[in-house]
Amino acid sequence: MNDLVCVSECEPFAQDCAFETDSCIRLSDKWACWPRRVRSRGDFQYPCIWQNDCQATFACIELDMAGTCYDNSLGGCCVPMCALDDPQADAACAEVDPASTCKSWELAPDTGVGICVP
Repeated sequence: MNDLVCVSECEPFAQDCAFETDSCIRLSDKWACWPRRVRSRGDFQYPCIWQNDCQATFACIELDMAGTCYDNSLGGCCVPMCALDDPQADAACAEVDPASTCKSWELAPDTGVGICVP
């Protein structure tokens, strides 16, 4: 039996989901509203397993890409997303972590969305 789930598409930086408890995350080949897991604080350098473990405008990436994370037991770390075409993206990343710059993200190729990583 196949279970279907309908989700609303969204813009990752607008975070234009209908419900406050949803985040706009990357699901397969599109950006979609999905309920955020509230057990995780989900901001910079917090551990994660799934994309919805992180707060809005943050992405869950593998630890080896993240640099530092508060706890490495979950295998991932929340980092800020950034707009690759924004001339101020590197500066915005550096405000969160001086060692970070805006780099392309393999889960969001050709979307203009990057991640702030060292």
